[in-house]
Amino acid sequence: AAVCPTRFTNALATPSCSPSRAALLTGQYPHQNGIGAVYLGDETGSDHMALDLVTVPVMLPAEVYCALLGKWHLGNSGGSGNALWDPILQGFDLFFGTEWNIDDHYTYQKHLVYPWTHFSGGVQGYSGEHTTQDALQLLSELESQGTEGFVLVSYNLAHSPFQGPPGVSGDPFTLMVDYLDTQVGVIAAQLGPEDTLIVMGDNGTPGSQVLRDK
Repeated sequence: AAVCPTRFTNALATPSCSPSRAALLTGQYPHQNGIGAVYLGDETGSDHMALDLVTVPVMLPAEVYCALLGKWHLGNSGGSGNALWDPILQGFDLFFGTEWNIDDHYTYQKHLVYPWTHFSGGVQGYSGEHTTQDALQLLSELESQGTEGFVLVSYNLAHSPFQGPPGVSGDPFTLMVDYLDTQVGVIAAQLGPEDTLIVMGDNGTPGSQVLRDK
């Protein structure tokens, strides 16, 4: 948790999922990368971030293993599943997670995609815990192999539905944020002190969860 938290009272941002993810990967504003709204995954047709955009993994040397763990949410397969290949086509060697938002943090569909193989299946258990364990396992494997890696850990937390982690009670959204903060710390603890870069991006707090001044 932050030792000296800072409150930002005036900011200009695109506080939604897909635009934030596209900006993080491309370094471009929404009007530049074309992602100005959230992909709903409503099976109305195939739509995705343009494949000719230059992303972080594309810019990295070929010997750097690039993986995306967690939520992608930069494409809509329209029921065809085609957009699940997009992380690979845009530079990642591995995608292990969900295509877009999930309806239940304890039961959801998860995809494992790598060139050119795709597995999918239902998952039981808290989404945040699964994402953390996936990250720890991959980081351990990269270290044992002596391989440089770029690992983008993209949690489904603290997105709706607001469901707190198991074994605790209280306001679900607050519990999710606290759990997410703790899990980032768990991953950071496994990273070495040298040649390590951690980038954390936030796409904003849902309006229903904002604590306004009295």
